[in-house]
Amino acid sequence: MCVDGFQPFFDLVVPQDEPRKSTDMVHDLWDRFQLGIPLIYLFNLLPPPAVKIEGFSTDPSSIDPAVLNVKKKKSYVAQVIMAITRLQKEGAWKGDLNFTVSDLMEDNTNGFVKVCHC
Repeated sequence: MCVDGFQPFFDLVVPQDEPRKSTDMVHDLWDRFQLGIPLIYLFNLLPPPAVKIEGFSTDPSSIDPAVLNVKKKKSYVAQVIMAITRLQKEGAWKGDLNFTVSDLMEDNTNGFVKVCHC
């Protein structure tokens, strides 16, 4: 909520699959991160030497979660992972990249915790 411009992502109506439904802030944030575009938005807020991920609209009003298929979502998340990996190779990302696309997309909080810890 404190990240400039991130609030509109919480206004998106994310389709809820059983058995997990957003019932708290953690699951609500997890659902947004699984869309991929909010992660690109957050990455693009990083200062140099991070290079913005181009070619994707990060305007929340342009996102329709109901039509984003899993393959598309995974490709957005992969863009962020590749951008972080580039920064690591340049020595500009000090933390470990300890999550994968699958970690974020699976239905357990262990993977989500890895994404948030990165």
